[in-house]
Amino acid sequence: MKVGIAVPIYNTQEYLKECLDSILKQKFNNFEVCLINDGSSDDSLKIALEYVKKDKRFFIIDKVNKGQSAARNNAIAYFKNEISFTLDKKDDDFIYYKSTNKKDIKNIICSRKKKQLKVTSITHIIFLDSDDYWHEDILSLCAKNALSNDIVWFDFKMFTDGLDESFNPSWNRMRKYDFNKDIILKNQDIINLFKEHQTTQFPFMVDGLINFSYLKKLDLSLLNDGYAEDHYFGLMLFLQASSVYVLNKQLYFYRVRVNSSCNFDKKITKDSILPHFKELQDIFFNDYDMAKRFYNFKGYLISAYNIMLFFKAHGKYGQIAHNIVCFYYNHLLSLAKFYVYPNNCLKYFEEIEEYLKDNNYANFGARIRVRTSLAYKLGLACINIKDKIKLPFLLIKVAKAHKNEKIKNCNLSFIKQYQDYNAALQLKEHKTYKLGQELINLKKNWYKGAIFSFIKNVKKLYEKK
Repeated sequence: MKVGIAVPIYNTQEYLKECLDSILKQKFNNFEVCLINDGSSDDSLKIALEYVKKDKRFFIIDKVNKGQSAARNNAIAYFKNEISFTLDKKDDDFIYYKSTNKKDIKNIICSRKKKQLKVTSITHIIFLDSDDYWHEDILSLCAKNALSNDIVWFDFKMFTDGLDESFNPSWNRMRKYDFNKDIILKNQDIINLFKEHQTTQFPFMVDGLINFSYLKKLDLSLLNDGYAEDHYFGLMLFLQASSVYVLNKQLYFYRVRVNSSCNFDKKITKDSILPHFKELQDIFFNDYDMAKRFYNFKGYLISAYNIMLFFKAHGKYGQIAHNIVCFYYNHLLSLAKFYVYPNNCLKYFEEIEEYLKDNNYANFGARIRVRTSLAYKLGLACINIKDKIKLPFLLIKVAKAHKNEKIKNCNLSFIKQYQDYNAALQLKEHKTYKLGQELINLKKNWYKGAIFSFIKNVKKLYEKK
């Protein structure tokens, strides 16, 4: 049994040594460590090189920043022997290789002690985030139960670092299912568990050891488009697993900190926004918070869409599919507060709606029609923009983008057909929608002196509590 360990790294110099030392302390030592430097701008790469130099089981994929999912996918692709590379150069300590088929990879770096980089055939893969660390027994305990199961699922413990002491992260996926001992779950057990607990989401990434043959059989990788990449990954792994060993021990230590990928502090600035979605700042007029929120929204949307496609192709899940897809649709709707929807992403919403309707799960659609109406988006732009001097230019951009989006049934006269019609009517009473509608009326009737009624009506909107 040989384990491939994938550690994506982005600007975690303060925590990286603790993370990598926890690997070196493992009692089980038949492993190879893929450190994926995702375009770090601090000393993370320098620290990673120190570990490559002193232990030939470590090597680095040094790449441009594309996000955590892309970094993990590079590790999966490497261990699947899908990354081709040629020798570039050598120095006293390291050998550098260039990839011939992955443009985002700058170098693959291994120790001179290794003599030559060769793809090792691994039997299992496990993921560790570079700001977290492991219990020293994690691999040895997993190894005892790995050979006859597709997944070994262990528990984790969250702890805070640099956050307000009043913030106490207690969320835990495993404890939701009330396990009080180690247990083996067969496929039907997993399905029954999800039904019994009315599971609506199942993110899974760092809290398990995965049989690599099983992962390859599923041809499964991480979705690259945005946040919540582990939601689709987790559901696909567990719903199709023949057996899962539940190792009911806290073996992974999960750091909750400022400016982590989860951003528990919610503070988004020009400096803290990640490079791989900086292009969104142009779309949202340098509104970094909205760019981050759209990135998260798109991640959930792409995950929900792919989950829906899975359930559409596998009709046996019934109530599980109903609970999960309805949850994602409603959660997405709560996030959908943008004045621009780039790349025609709302087509995924429409397909999810059709799936819900076709399976008699729900007939939603009215609220998203209001949220994506021109009136709502214009009002949202007025409320959200920080630099009011740019507002006229933003309103023009919003109007042009809306025209190109070609949203299905955008005319609000169609919304009576949906179950959430009354909720949509309530949305139309919000200041956001009404402010946008006043702008539309002003454009239509400017020559009739509509500016005076516009000023009067907008004043009333802002006077309302």
